[in-house]
Amino acid sequence: QRRELENPRPYSGALEEHLKQGSMVVEQNGQIGFLKERYRDDAIFKSLELSPLQEQKAKLYIEIRDAYHSLYNYEAKEQKENKDLRQSLNTHYDTFVKRYGNLNDRKNLDLIKMDTGGREILSLEHSENGKLVKADIFNGPVAFNSNEIKQADTPIEALSASLNKFGEVNTRYMLSLLPEKSAEEMIEELHGRIYYNPLIGGYETSDKFIAGNVVEKAEALEQYLKQNPQGEYNTETNESLKALHEAAPRPITFDELDFNFGERWIPAGVYSRYAEYLFDVKTIASQHIIRVLPAPTSWSQMPP
Repeated sequence: QRRELENPRPYSGALEEHLKQGSMVVEQNGQIGFLKERYRDDAIFKSLELSPLQEQKAKLYIEIRDAYHSLYNYEAKEQKENKDLRQSLNTHYDTFVKRYGNLNDRKNLDLIKMDTGGREILSLEHSENGKLVKADIFNGPVAFNSNEIKQADTPIEALSASLNKFGEVNTRYMLSLLPEKSAEEMIEELHGRIYYNPLIGGYETSDKFIAGNVVEKAEALEQYLKQNPQGEYNTETNESLKALHEAAPRPITFDELDFNFGERWIPAGVYSRYAEYLFDVKTIASQHIIRVLPAPTSWSQMPP
């Protein structure tokens, strides 16, 4: 019977989402082992030869790991706190520490690292003033912001919430915070604060949209409108184009340019060509060219 148990066999336990090839598991008969192969709906189990002490430690470690993943996955999916699962995680962890010490104690590392997900569980502790303490998940949700607002009073508040959460204008999320507003009403009240950019298929804040090379952006929108004369958001796009045109700097005429002969930002080649033209060097003395010498700036006519 012992030999049969030591041979790889189908795993009879629950295949949770976090279990992968190499995950340490407990069979229904209480035997400790790992998943030698993991498929979508089944897996192959291979037993581990452990001492009685290591078996008990492994079982408690597995309870911590499974409790952690159950808690994190639930709160990430449901976006709400689960106090019962958090209490379960704390209970299993406290029991382990009381019996065997911290997860990151040297005497526990070899066993925990046998599990393919062991390093993630070791991160449930961190050092604080030279002492290992619990990670934030033991005290509250980390998969979502528990202080996130659920409803906004104005579109401006909804916009701020969207920027804080996503770093961009997410109109669907903003509308979820404004149950009494239609999309059209919300966009209208944010006029001048956000602009529709057809090149990304969404809205951008005015600070982001009307920035950089606005002339180039305007040309891109004009090209878009030509190619999409019946576009669904052409009204919004035209408003955005108008804002870009208003923000575009006035072209500077040549007679408004003010520069002095010898300014270093002008390429040396420009000076050389000008001097050759001015002195007709190429026709009078074709063996000479004009060169600009580095600082201190000086000029010379010298052989090539």
